[in-house]
Amino acid sequence: MSFLGVSEAAWERAAQVGYQGYDALSPWRTVRTDGRCPYTPYWHGVAALHEAAQSLLYEGPDAVFARHESVGAACRHGLEQLGVELWVAPGSRPSPTVTAALVPHNVDWPVWQAALRRRGLIVAGSFGPMHGQVFRLGHMGSQARLPLVEQALEAIASALA
Repeated sequence: MSFLGVSEAAWERAAQVGYQGYDALSPWRTVRTDGRCPYTPYWHGVAALHEAAQSLLYEGPDAVFARHESVGAACRHGLEQLGVELWVAPGSRPSPTVTAALVPHNVDWPVWQAALRRRGLIVAGSFGPMHGQVFRLGHMGSQARLPLVEQALEAIASALA
């Protein structure tokens, strides 16, 4: 889902140059006035966005940001306690929504990923030169809850045993 705003000056310029990109934009110009959308509206995406915004406003942005920071720190600390090395540049600020870590040494990534999955934890790996060497734990949105991170860490500990 994305949002797009087109200024009056941009509409005028598009008309001047005879712009023909993205279906010539012209069907979009009258959506607000005639209620006709040139494509099937993405109503379920808008409904999901509405729910997410309501949730954010209910909890409050400061509380949401603090929750993400706290859960991210707990995830990183828990991995370090398990001996799992974080994959982070020295001196950088870690993400509050996802933690990247190195696949433990002497562990075959596909086998270990399958072991985690059997324990109810689905983690993503990496691509390109880091394929099979890095995995990521997401802790964002509704997943940014300490009990969920604790469950993930238990699954990792069990798979390492």
